[in-house]
Amino acid sequence: MSRLLTAVILLSLTLPLMADDEPFDSKGQTVQGTWVLQSAIAEGSTVLTKGAAEITFGKETYLTRMGGNVVNKGTYTESKKQKPWRMDFLSEQLNGELQAIYKLEKGQLVVCYAIGKDSMRPKAFDAGQSGVVLITYKRK
Repeated sequence: MSRLLTAVILLSLTLPLMADDEPFDSKGQTVQGTWVLQSAIAEGSTVLTKGAAEITFGKETYLTRMGGNVVNKGTYTESKKQKPWRMDFLSEQLNGELQAIYKLEKGQLVVCYAIGKDSMRPKAFDAGQSGVVLITYKRK
């Protein structure tokens, strides 16, 4: 469980977003800016709580802070050509690529990450699945 918790913490800190086609949702909201973690759930259990991290998204890069300290950074790409929308992250700290799906709804950013070395991109926003972390953010 400690390995999973470590992965969840690192994944919650690696949320980058950049549109390769259109950087806005259907209502014109962009994902660029700073977002505050609201919850992180892995295998049905809460692993991070509200306010534990802030993620700032630039055009092609991201930066994550916990307690005001930078804990992760990297680059990202996003595709809105499929539903659910897809994201791929390249984290400097994790030395690898992460696959996820995401959505913007009701002023929140919801991201579902695949964790583990050979994990496949999630197909649904299901926090109870093994090898999946579901994270919700609110714009700062």
